[in-house]
Amino acid sequence: MADLQDMLDAHVRFELARWQGEALGATIVGEVDAAYRFLGTVTFAELLDPEAVAESAVAALCRLELDAAQLADVAVAAVDAARGYAQGSDATLADVVSHDRFTEVATAAIGLTGVRAEAIAQITTSEVYAKLMSHVLYQGIKNYLQSENPVAKKVPGAAALMRFGQNAVNAAAPKLEQGIDRQLTAFVASSVADTIKDSQAYLSRVLTPEVLGAVADEVWQTNSQQALTEVAGMVPPEQLEPLTRAAMAALLEARRTDVAEDAVRSMVTAYFATYGDVPVASMLTDAGLTAEAVAQLLAPAVAAALASPAAADYLAERIRARLGDFYASYAAAEPAG
Repeated sequence: MADLQDMLDAHVRFELARWQGEALGATIVGEVDAAYRFLGTVTFAELLDPEAVAESAVAALCRLELDAAQLADVAVAAVDAARGYAQGSDATLADVVSHDRFTEVATAAIGLTGVRAEAIAQITTSEVYAKLMSHVLYQGIKNYLQSENPVAKKVPGAAALMRFGQNAVNAAAPKLEQGIDRQLTAFVASSVADTIKDSQAYLSRVLTPEVLGAVADEVWQTNSQQALTEVAGMVPPEQLEPLTRAAMAALLEARRTDVAEDAVRSMVTAYFATYGDVPVASMLTDAGLTAEAVAQLLAPAVAAALASPAAADYLAERIRARLGDFYASYAAAEPAG
């Protein structure tokens, strides 16, 4: 029994040494290389069952019980930290997104003709847009009658005289202007439907890819040199927190719907249909995750994680627990004497 205990202690020291000092890098490189050699011999479909992956993804993304309040607190803290960084940064939006990338995204968005048509239709049929058009028509007609009609333009001082006369009339008959306003308002109300229809057709006609491209370029020229601190200042912290909490609540609610589950299943199915016959290592390598890159990422991260005595003690404890079961079973199987 003493020999088994000595063997267990030696085995634990051997395993633990592989994760310490200079041996750690060699261990990670060796394990990653071995994994990639294996993954180069199997495809996604051979390694994983699509239906099982889909159900696991649904369980993790859609059905896992999460503490909404805790997640909201974490999100608020993260967003607040990002805002704090932006406020103290002298970087500009151009330092975050290059002009080429912005143009690429804008060009792709401009190409969504169906979305553009639907957006124009929904905007121009909204109640807010109708009120805006009514206001513009009313003010335009009223201003024209007061100052831009032929009499006011051709007769010197006529515009001022008309305004003086209007003021005099208002003083003598205050209800007269109200009556005129009611008639003008009624005229605008009866005309606004046709005006909105015309404006919808006009927007659809003039918002060509060339025009939208020019608008996108103007947006870039106007905002690209804006400092992040200015952008952060647009949203006060007291408004950012409720916005973040509302967004998290909406996200957590959406993930529990049947639509979310069906979407996850569809994505997994589509992925396997496209890449199921591709060797896993080839897919990872083509994406830039070569064995060397993965090892270089893991080595410092694992070293940092095991640098604390508490983490090292935990690793030793888990190694001993895993190996101890084997040695205990071996000892129990030995015949007595």
